[in-house]
Amino acid sequence: MADRPGCEETRALAAELALGVAAGDERATAVRHLEGCPTCRDHVAELAGGLDELLLLSPESEPAP
Repeated sequence: MADRPGCEETRALAAELALGVAAGDERATAVRHLEGCPTCRDHVAELAGGLDELLLLSPESEPAP
C-alpha cells in the first residue's frame, strides 16, 4: 500500500504517541492523520500494545527491602 501524505511524519512520532508524550501540536496533527490512515493507526496500536505488555511485567508495588 502506498503511503498517504503524513505517514512519514506520523511514523516518526509513533513511539511518542504510543507513550502519550507527544507534544500538543504534533499530537493533534498525528491524531487527525490516524483517523484516516489504518496503516499508521495499526502501527501506533501495535507499539501501544507492546508498552502495555511491558507494564504488566513490572511489580504492582515496590518489593520489600
